[in-house]
Amino acid sequence: MSAYDVAQLKVRLGEHDISRLNEAKHVDYKVARIVRHKGFSDQTLHSDIAIITLTEEVEYQTNIRPVCLDSSRFGEGVVTVAGWGALRESGPTTQLLRKVSLNAWKNADCKATYGNKAPGGIIDSMLCAGRMGKDSCSGDSGGPLMRVAGSTVYQVGVVSWGIGCGKAEFPGVYTRVASLLPWINRNKAEY
Repeated sequence: MSAYDVAQLKVRLGEHDISRLNEAKHVDYKVARIVRHKGFSDQTLHSDIAIITLTEEVEYQTNIRPVCLDSSRFGEGVVTVAGWGALRESGPTTQLLRKVSLNAWKNADCKATYGNKAPGGIIDSMLCAGRMGKDSCSGDSGGPLMRVAGSTVYQVGVVSWGIGCGKAEFPGVYTRVASLLPWINRNKAEY
C-alpha cells in the first residue's frame, strides 16, 4: 500500500451491524501507518500479522474496550473468534458481528491433521482452533481469536487461514500472538 492508500484508510470501532448506519455508537479513526511483518510469506503464510497505528488515541466506551495481548503459550481450551466473514464455506457474509466458541488444538494434533496440506507446515507461531461445523471463514481474516479469564479478554491469535470452514478434520489456523510479542513490542516502541 502506498502512503496515500494508508492515509485514506479508516478503522471503525464499536460497530455491530454493518448494514445500519446508527445502530451502535461507533467511532472512525484514521490510520497513521501499517507495519506488516517482514517474515510474512504468501507461500507459507508464516508471520501473518500486521500492526495498524491510528492517528489518535482511542476513547473507550461501553462497546469499545481494550484487549490484552496474550503472553502465555496458550494451548488447549475454549477460545472465541469474532468477525463479519462468511457464515459457511462459499456462503454469504454476515451484516452482524458474529462470534463462536472453538476448541484450541495442540499443535502436534494440528500438524498431524494437516500434514503436507499446510502450505509451509504448522509451526510454533501458529495456533489451531475449531469445532465440528464451527470455524472462522472467508472475510474473518485479521480478526481476533480470544480467551476470556474472568472479566479480562486476551487476544491469543489472529485469523490467518484454513482449508474450508468448519471441517472437523481441518481447524482454522491462527497466528499465535505470544510468539510474535517481541516483534509487536519492538514495533510499538519504535512508533
